[in-house]
Amino acid sequence: MKKCFFLVSMIVMLLVLAACNTSRPENVGLLDMDKVLRISKRAQELQNELIDIGNKLEAEYRKKEEKLSGEEGKEELDRIYEEYVYNKQRLERTLNQELSETIAEISREEKLEIVVYNEIVYYGGVDITDKVITRLDDKYFESGDSDSE
Repeated sequence: MKKCFFLVSMIVMLLVLAACNTSRPENVGLLDMDKVLRISKRAQELQNELIDIGNKLEAEYRKKEEKLSGEEGKEELDRIYEEYVYNKQRLERTLNQELSETIAEISREEKLEIVVYNEIVYYGGVDITDKVITRLDDKYFESGDSDSE
């Protein structure tokens, strides 16, 4: 009885391993997010917008700083910080949405089953970083020419 149970267990284990082996995606897209953030004109535009917002809020605070008491100054600083964080999150959501749409388009065209960050892949996959940068910039700039590495 023990031999039969062991044999059945081994067969089940082999079937499970075989099923896992055949379900792996064949087409993997790779994305270098650092490169996208460094090179994409659209990503830089959104980063610059956040810097401008931060600079305006800092200047606003500097103007009011002398007139405010300690507690009022702290409250104003908290309000400005909250406004900065709100804008940072808004711009990050915008970029993430635009990237998701762009990656989905390219994935369909290239028939990719999965797209992962290239830092976690040691071997294989198709690098779609330059296509993502070009497509993203083409959507938001007339000329669409981006400086790819």
